[in-house]
Amino acid sequence: MYVCALDARKAFDNINHNVLTKKLVLRNVPIRLIHIIVDWYSKLTSAVRWNNILSFDFTVYCGVWHGGVRPSVLFNVYLNDVEDLLSTSVISLHFIVSDA
Repeated sequence: MYVCALDARKAFDNINHNVLTKKLVLRNVPIRLIHIIVDWYSKLTSAVRWNNILSFDFTVYCGVWHGGVRPSVLFNVYLNDVEDLLSTSVISLHFIVSDA
């Protein structure tokens, strides 16, 4: 028996925007919706505060917002390839979601 665990607590922060866009296109998501999503995520910037000093803004190329339905749907689209690959293999696959 083989067991694999995926700690997805930081997974939302690691979603590459370009890869996500390609996956949305491959799933035949309406192009207008893809343009809206690309527009939202292309404008993301962040800064770092350390000892009350704020860094310059920098562009964020990975990650989706947390909370709500939209980020969860985008995360599922992003990871669906993994599920498809495993479900077509000879390995029995069971997903267990936990908030632990």
